[in-house]
Order: sequence, then structure tokens, then C-alpha cells
Amino acid sequence: MDTEERILHAQHIKIYISPRATNSDIQIARTAACGLTKLGKHVQIVSQEPLPSKNTFSVTLRGMAPLIADVTHEKENNDLNLHFTLQKGQLPPENVSFSIAPRDDLTIIVGDNKAQYNYKKIHTFIIELLLNHQDPSFRLLGTILFKLENMPSGTMYATTLTRRDLRIALTSPKHMPSIIQDLRQQFGDQSSYVFFLEKTPEELQVILWTLHAHVKQQCAQKIPSEVKGDWLLSTISAEQKKLLNQEIFAQ
Repeated sequence: MDTEERILHAQHIKIYISPRATNSDIQIARTAACGLTKLGKHVQIVSQEPLPSKNTFSVTLRGMAPLIADVTHEKENNDLNLHFTLQKGQLPPENVSFSIAPRDDLTIIVGDNKAQYNYKKIHTFIIELLLNHQDPSFRLLGTILFKLENMPSGTMYATTLTRRDLRIALTSPKHMPSIIQDLRQQFGDQSSYVFFLEKTPEELQVILWTLHAHVKQQCAQKIPSEVKGDWLLSTISAEQKKLLNQEIFAQ
């Protein structure tokens, strides 16, 4: 099974960020995780090298945590005995369950060019899956992730979408609320997200989402704006965009 087929069939995917990863690599990890999550995968990002794989399982005592005072174990011949000391009461048999932890179907190491799977090719394939999806919100997310730029402040993410981008994706800005939910899962609530949508060669629509009131206030001081909750909307010129990037979004 090749890498692309493994991505299509995998349900549990773990992304490790190598200590050698650059800032660009870290963004690749997050955009890949964002895209995979949108595609219905269970994704976990881990900031360390993978440990040797182990087969693990767990024993669960449902609803019993407040009653357990101590846990010990002993090996007797070929048996392993677990001893649970209760603070009070008894342990009903129906509260005990046994489960085997799901193994990861695919492990991706970002920032290591010698890893089994080429993480940059995987990232490209994930973007392609989104761009070719039948759902317009998937196509818009793919376009945004492909062009997403982390501004120098480190907490602002920006994307410029041309009329051609929206035409090719067969989508519109009405999907932005769902896009923000996707981005927040991987890039965080404390980050801000700004989208510049080309209306004409000389005019752009600004869509800003942020939880930070001071960012909206700074923008409103520079450009005519309409603020709706966590959103700021405006129409600006290319020169005004340059001003916003230099004086606000890059800070």
C-alpha cells in the first residue's frame, strides 16, 4: 500500500514534530492536521520523536475513581494480579471493562527528511484531497491552507484569495464561519485570522476573526470597519492592505 492509499484508509494518524523541524515544518504539521481532521481523521500532534511502538491495553473501572485509594500489582506464575484498595464501599462487577488501545494507522514525522514517509508530499496530497472535494467548504479550506501565511507576530494568520481562487474552488465567503472553526482546532483560539478577498484589481474585502479587542480597535482606527462580535469586515485598497500588514498584523 503506497502513502496516498494509507492516508485514504487511515483513521488514527499521529504527527510527530522533529526537534530539527523549522517554523515552516511546524506550519506544515498544523495545516496537515487541520486538513486531515476536516477529512474525518482522528489526528494527534506530538512535539517529540516517536518512541518504539508498544502494544498496550487498559483496564477501566467505570465511575470508581473517587472510591479508589491505591492500586498495586503482582505477578504470580503466568498471572498478573491487580489490587485495588477502596476507600469505602464495594466494586460492582458491571463497572469493570477491558479495552485495547487503538494503534495508529499512520505515523508522520515532520522535519525529518529521512523518515519513512515524505511529509511534504503528504501535505501536498492532503491539500489536493480538499481542493477536489465535492463540499465547497472543503475546497475553500484547501485553498486557504495552501496559501496560509503566519505573520511575523506569530499569532496572526493571513490569506489572500483572488477572484480566480474563489472561482476555481466554486465557493464563496459564506463558508468562513466553518473555516474559522477548522483553523481554531489546530492553530488556537488565541491566534487571529485575516482574509483578503479580491473584489477588483484595486479593491479587497477584509474578513478578520479575532478574540482580541485591541486588534479590532487598531484596524477600525486605520480603515472604515463594521464589527460584529469576533468579526471585523471592511473594504480596502491594496495600499491600505500594505498599511495593515506593516502596522498591525506584523506586530
